[in-house]
Amino acid sequence: MEERGLDSVFRVYNYKNNKEYYLLEKWAPVTRPQVIENWIRQLRRGVKFNPVNRHPTCDYDIENLAFSAKALRNSVTHEMWQSIENDLQEYATGPEVFKAIIMKYRFINTSTIRTLTNELAQMSLINEPGQDVLSFSRKVHDIAAQIEGGSENSPADLSFLVTQTYLTATEELFRNPLIKIYLAVQTDPFSYKWRDIITELKNHYNSLKCNNH
Repeated sequence: MEERGLDSVFRVYNYKNNKEYYLLEKWAPVTRPQVIENWIRQLRRGVKFNPVNRHPTCDYDIENLAFSAKALRNSVTHEMWQSIENDLQEYATGPEVFKAIIMKYRFINTSTIRTLTNELAQMSLINEPGQDVLSFSRKVHDIAAQIEGGSENSPADLSFLVTQTYLTATEELFRNPLIKIYLAVQTDPFSYKWRDIITELKNHYNSLKCNNH
């Protein structure tokens, strides 16, 4: 967008705090009700610089409303465009198209995180051949990392979910530190980081193997 000079319509100015919000970099405001609609209305009528007065309408911004929409249309896959096209008006502007893309992405991402979370919840050490903690931990780590990659959509109790996957272990010596961790994250999910849990359990497993337990 910047290379084509189409980014101006994504720079939302708020006279109340004298700040500019660049939606292409920080797009959280896009999902808030009426933010995009109000901004487009301002661009067409003139951007406010105080509660009463406005800057003159910028012809360059008016053109960019249309050109940026075409640029975004050409930047997404055919499948993505088909999935959002019906939600857009015939002459949707760039910011409106951008909002539709973000909302679709959030829906897909939330659905993916939900699927991965369910997959993690169904994992169980007892189903791992030989209850091999090392190989099992690699699988748990891969899924947990993908869930965490969902950022705002990742569950707050991820450490608890990770710990639960090991609870079916039948080796009592392995279960001792496991139960301690489980009780801690059951009370406070943030008492352990999920990566630290996996590392601690792997180290304990290796220690038991070295001592022929």
